[in-house]
Amino acid sequence: MALLGLLGCITPSMLYAQEAAKPAQTRQVAQETEDVEVEGIVVTGQRQYGAVLGDIQPEETFTAADVRSLGVSSVTELLSELSAQTTSASGGSPVVLLNGRRISGMGEIRDIPTEAIQRVEILPEEVALKYGYSADQKVVNVVLRQRFRARTGEVSLAGPTDGGQTTEQFDSSTLRLNRQGRLNSAFKYSHSDKLLESDRDLEPTETDQRYDGDVSPYRTLKPRTDSLSYNTVYNRVLDNGVSATVNGSLSYDQSQSLQGLSKARLNIPTTSPFYAGDTTLYRYVADLGAMEQWNRSWNAHGGFTLDGAMKSWRWNLTGNYDHDESRTSSDRDASVVDLNQRLAALDPTFDPYADLPTGSFQRNTAHSINDTVNTQLVMNGALYRLPGGDISSTVKLGAEGAWVDSWSRRLGVESEADLSRGTANAQVSFDVPITSRKNNFMAKVGDLSANLNLAVNQLSDFGTLSTIGGGLNWSPIKPVSFIVSGTRQENAPSMSQLGGAQVTTSGVQVFDYVNGESVEITRVSGGNPDLKSEERNVLKFGVTVKPPVIDGLSINANYTRTRIDNPISSFPSATAATEAAFPDRFFRDGDGTLIRIDARPVNYAKRESEQIRWGFNYSHQIGKTPPRPTPTPEEMQRWRERQGQDGQGRQGQGQGQGQAQAAQGQQGQTQTADGSTQPPGMDLLQGLQRQGGEQRSGGDNANAQPSSDQTRTAGDQASSGGDRGPGGGDRGPGG
Repeated sequence: MALLGLLGCITPSMLYAQEAAKPAQTRQVAQETEDVEVEGIVVTGQRQYGAVLGDIQPEETFTAADVRSLGVSSVTELLSELSAQTTSASGGSPVVLLNGRRISGMGEIRDIPTEAIQRVEILPEEVALKYGYSADQKVVNVVLRQRFRARTGEVSLAGPTDGGQTTEQFDSSTLRLNRQGRLNSAFKYSHSDKLLESDRDLEPTETDQRYDGDVSPYRTLKPRTDSLSYNTVYNRVLDNGVSATVNGSLSYDQSQSLQGLSKARLNIPTTSPFYAGDTTLYRYVADLGAMEQWNRSWNAHGGFTLDGAMKSWRWNLTGNYDHDESRTSSDRDASVVDLNQRLAALDPTFDPYADLPTGSFQRNTAHSINDTVNTQLVMNGALYRLPGGDISSTVKLGAEGAWVDSWSRRLGVESEADLSRGTANAQVSFDVPITSRKNNFMAKVGDLSANLNLAVNQLSDFGTLSTIGGGLNWSPIKPVSFIVSGTRQENAPSMSQLGGAQVTTSGVQVFDYVNGESVEITRVSGGNPDLKSEERNVLKFGVTVKPPVIDGLSINANYTRTRIDNPISSFPSATAATEAAFPDRFFRDGDGTLIRIDARPVNYAKRESEQIRWGFNYSHQIGKTPPRPTPTPEEMQRWRERQGQDGQGRQGQGQGQGQAQAAQGQQGQTQTADGSTQPPGMDLLQGLQRQGGEQRSGGDNANAQPSSDQTRTAGDQASSGGDRGPGGGDRGPGG
């Protein structure tokens, strides 16, 4: 009867092989197996589809219903909505995985509609190590449905309640997701009108009152913007099981803002025939119109991902190329030097109170080109078997090149920068299981594992930097888990902070807090080749509790202590305290007047912070789930045809195996490889289990993770078969 009980768990779609058996033979097998006693059957299962590597449990898990309740339409909006939960203690954005795998970049998933998401997991920073990232970013794992198809279009019109600005946006996307891969493309366009100061009741500034004019119609609170982008992703599962993805995108952005009217400061001598009691006249030059600032930028991106398995090791190869180009043009006040010269010469033909002669704006311009290329190879696998489980290791090798070419002209001073940096990096991480409930090794202690990670970065313009870290992950009971980790990481200055062109700008007005006066100084900016690397030390304690008595509730708390030695920062405001801390950056003449400030980046001595973050997430369905719609006859027919095509493929693969099993069934018993015999009908059960396992692994698993273990439990097979029936699941009509 135990055998019949197991057979009852097998799905109808797995029992097609029994249709050819004779009823008499079936009854004979059933009668012969009534007295069979099965002491135990060991069935090995596979990891949950899309699960991340390792045994660290998610802090939060959002089901498809939870994601729908957030009211977002794309993965980009979803990550923005979950930013409070996904921001790390250091303030960094999270690492994003797709179906438990690395991706080349956000371009691969940013336009996927949320209806295609099966679940979303948020995991602590320590999980990032298993994928070759540093342990200062949380991990977001987005798991997609295995079959999905959608074409979406969205048109939106928005504006403030007080008027003055209108924003139009048009989005269009296509997604096809199935067992062979996915195709996703998206087109977006948006336009926003400018919002003027005159559209709001704003009080004039002190400068406006001095120049005695209303410039609110010539100055913007928000610029006019236009944005256009196209992104496409193609993924294919190759015959050898390797998942290949290519991604390409183009984008263009521009903005226009108004900076007010050109200001003219005229010095009227007392001997001038136009002198009226004031030696300085402040006027706006309205004939030239408003000064404008234009920003234009465009970006081209290409990326690829290859993901597969080699024996017991999983490997992932990613590559990216980015080209960014930007241009900025800003109008400045028109020059009035010639007008002041005419006033000084007492020119009787120039009346400073009449319409001023029209000149032209001065202009600041900037142009920059950035190119970046990188590739990363990550491998993860088991090294050695311990009583508590496998010692696993993650190895990452990578290289990156970056080039910056910029040119600018500001206040008549031209500057150029041609920077480049090459980086080679390597990282290795070890996870050692100490105790395990699953493997029944010191199970009373719970699940306890340790991690050790090392990383080295070689920078062409700076030198060698290292990172070392470790931690413990302990789950004494299933609903509770603790994490303790520590990291020491060295970080280099950016290319511009280190090697940016030195720019000297004269005539900059600042307030001297020491003497209490405003002065004109010479300001030095650019890169600082004397910068040191910063050393970041982070200690973290974390706990996550998921009370079993309250379904959908999770509570987490984290304590993080961070100390940074030699932190790199831009130069602070020129206050008295700043001058006391950096006396070698301030220069004064013999009278004590401030004449020069070196405002290049600096190293602070130390920065320390302590942070406690805690929160809870509760998700519960309100009301009942509506029943699935009854499939139409046409949907039923299409489902039968699809099932028939799948069945023919499976029949061709297992025809010889099925014939051998039928012959063994007629003999009444089967001899195993070691010469022993097994009960009648057991070979039929094993054959059905193999058939069900093949059907499940070759079915809807569009992005199936490579695994050496393809066996399924009977319960897993039953749920899989149920998803294929009419009106249910992803493959059934109406599903």
